[in-house]
Amino acid sequence: MKILIANLTRMGDLIQMLGLVGGLKDRYPDSRIDILAISSFAGILRNFPHIDSVIELDDKALVDHLGDDIWSAYAEIDAKLNLINTANYDLFISPVPSVQMSILASRI
Repeated sequence: MKILIANLTRMGDLIQMLGLVGGLKDRYPDSRIDILAISSFAGILRNFPHIDSVIELDDKALVDHLGDDIWSAYAEIDAKLNLINTANYDLFISPVPSVQMSILASRI
């Protein structure tokens, strides 16, 4: 089973999500678990067991340059969605509900 967990929020939310990752690995020991996170936290997530890979959304493109270059933000999201959709995940989980995540999930 291929599982994608999307968590694009704060560090505390990511740390709280680690129990979910461990529980999923216990329930589905042969599963592959990937995390979608902003690039500022991607390096930290790579050090935790049970996470097979981290897909990074470049927070500079999404936040810092959004006002003067909206197309860079769109290109970043579009490229990551294409990558995610070619992976054919069996399960998508977003532990932190938001309107933005609902919109992103509808494209996955």
